[in-house]
Amino acid sequence: AHAAMAEALGGVPGVAASPAPAIVALGLDGQTVKLEARFWVDERADSADSVRTSVVAAMRGAIEQAAGDTAIRRHEDGATR
Repeated sequence: AHAAMAEALGGVPGVAASPAPAIVALGLDGQTVKLEARFWVDERADSADSVRTSVVAAMRGAIEQAAGDTAIRRHEDGATR
């Protein structure tokens, strides 16, 4: 999923290519891995808020495509193991 997220991040219009965007693991919280997307915004392309919104959508899409959406739906529905 990490590679898919990094690829998705780099494909968002308005995310600057240099310095290169990165996905950084910040730690674990129970069974959840906390990740941070680090990137610069090219404001000539779009506003920072618009780019951040697109980044979140791209990241979620990459996660769902890489791992399926079962775990995300389970979390949203409040279900536990």
